[in-house]
Amino acid sequence: MSGIVAGALTAHPPVLLPEVGGTESQRVRATAHAMHELDRLLAATNASVAIVISPHSPASMTSLPVRHATRVAGDLARFRAPHVRVEADVDLELATTLVADGRRAGFDLTWAEDSELDHGVVVPLRLLPLTMTHMRCVFLGVSGWPLPRFVEFGSWLQGRLQDRTAILIASGDLSHRLTPDAPYGFRPEGPVFDRTVIDALRGDEWQQIEGMDPDLVEEAGECGLRPL
Repeated sequence: MSGIVAGALTAHPPVLLPEVGGTESQRVRATAHAMHELDRLLAATNASVAIVISPHSPASMTSLPVRHATRVAGDLARFRAPHVRVEADVDLELATTLVADGRRAGFDLTWAEDSELDHGVVVPLRLLPLTMTHMRCVFLGVSGWPLPRFVEFGSWLQGRLQDRTAILIASGDLSHRLTPDAPYGFRPEGPVFDRTVIDALRGDEWQQIEGMDPDLVEEAGECGLRPL
């Protein structure tokens, strides 16, 4: 089996890590447990490369940024935990090929020279130690492309990776507006957005995600739709 053999939408709140959240991490222990189970499942694929997408990585309205480095690293100093650090090797040969071939296929891929990983990458990779053993990565940011364009790119990427065994990690949280004490407050669109995305994933009904009302997405205060 080749191409993208497994993929996952991973949460990335730093509170998932006890080094950041302390006792508050107990509130999200179910998510942390799910990440450990995901680690086991992804590691079992024996993939050699991971395509990692984060909404907090370099972004562009018109193009899709690809990190240009041979090795990258990042920590959670912004969250008072500079000792929580991850490092990763980049498959720069594959990244270079994807940028060149993607451009020829009509996708505007650009290089991002920043080698400092954001928390949208650091948190999930920290929770996937088995998966990341001997893994090389290609790191993507996000773009302002219309959602159907991302679907087209994903289909192209799957075809282009047929000579590899790859996994895809889409880092992103769903709505940040689910409860009155949420950082951005409560909006009724928040729970609606989450239910729509979760139901679509469970039912493999991507059209529901592609066709989401832009106003609903905006009011939900999410950061996972474009990586997904």
